[in-house]
Amino acid sequence: MRLISVKRPLPLAATAVALGAVAALSLPAMADTQPQTDTHRSGRAGAPFSDVLIDSTGTADLGDVPQGLGNAFAGRAVIKNPDNGSVVGTAYSNCVKAAVGTDTDQVLCTSLLKFNDGAQVAIDAVIPVPHEGTSPTEYDGTVTGGAFKYEGISGVAHFVPKSTGVYELSIG
Repeated sequence: MRLISVKRPLPLAATAVALGAVAALSLPAMADTQPQTDTHRSGRAGAPFSDVLIDSTGTADLGDVPQGLGNAFAGRAVIKNPDNGSVVGTAYSNCVKAAVGTDTDQVLCTSLLKFNDGAQVAIDAVIPVPHEGTSPTEYDGTVTGGAFKYEGISGVAHFVPKSTGVYELSIG
């Protein structure tokens, strides 16, 4: 069995993030550049979440996917508005390789999406990382929480590959 190293694991996480029907509902709020100032609990279920792109192309690697099981690594990607490509935040992930397969490896990742306005969304996912010559696939994760306008958010984070290193993330 041939093991490979994947150079850009984050889009598979949040990777990505990690991503449609709610896009029209909150895109203007997501693009707001004003910092969040209210630090008190709101008691609401969180603002609607717009689809975003998780893009690791051109970002600095924080480490390759390790060959051995149980080894940890980190990744970072930019969060983009899918309509105009503007950068609306950064996604940070900590991951551990959990299983080795014939076409894909399974990587467990905890990711934090931090938006330019200070809002945050946390996502856990088991990501199918394709081996060389295997196409990336869609996958789901669990939204574990949010902060500021996303406080109380929960649901399924759905990641769809769009191009090399780029995933669309939607939460529903």
